[in-house]
Amino acid sequence: MQEAIALGLIGFALGAVLIGRTYQYFPRRTVILAFDQYVLLGIVLVICVVASLLGISKALRVDLSTALGGGG
Repeated sequence: MQEAIALGLIGFALGAVLIGRTYQYFPRRTVILAFDQYVLLGIVLVICVVASLLGISKALRVDLSTALGGGG
């Protein structure tokens, strides 16, 4: 789960830096308020946690002998 959250935060930070450095090159601009960024960060974190929990639950349902032996 830590990896999923870390990757989500890295992606969010890279996106914020990319937007900050390239917005002047586009003819139309959209105002992104600080509140909008916090909401987006929350959405990214929720998606990362849910995806991580789904992956963990699926991994826990795999039969151990199948996982280690390579077949059933």
